[in-house]
This record gives sequence, structure tokens and C-alpha cells, in this order.
Amino acid sequence: SQLPEGAKLLGVILSSNKTNITNMTGEHVTHLLLISLANIKMATQNKASSHAFLLMVLLPITKFLHPVKWLQSVLEAC
Repeated sequence: SQLPEGAKLLGVILSSNKTNITNMTGEHVTHLLLISLANIKMATQNKASSHAFLLMVLLPITKFLHPVKWLQSVLEAC
């Protein structure tokens, strides 16, 4: 299939990172999901001041507090 006239095809980069957010919420850990365009030079993308990556979502890492210890391990493994 062809792109319509005037359309552009851009590549995207998705990046994830495990991050502690203890300063705001206590002892919580989350995964950041970031997005960027693929046509930005790597030297520019790696500079935090360039703001080349945008935060899409914070995915929390939950702690299961089930009273049965072996079931708690099963829930955390999912």
C-alpha cells in the first residue's frame, strides 16, 4: 500500500526504565514508558536538556500482600 500524497512516515522509539519514585510517594517503584522519534540524532536524544523523549505512562510495580506466602509469589511472577 502507498501513502497518500503529502503523508510522512516516521519511526518511533519506545523506551522503558525501572525507576524509584520514593521522594513523592514512599517506597514505590514504577516503569516509565517513553517515546521519541527515530530520526533524531542519538547525541541529541541522550541529552536530558533536549527533551527528545516524552513520558507516555507510569506503570506501577505492585506488591501483593496475600496472606498465603506461596500465592503471593505466584501473583508477583505474573
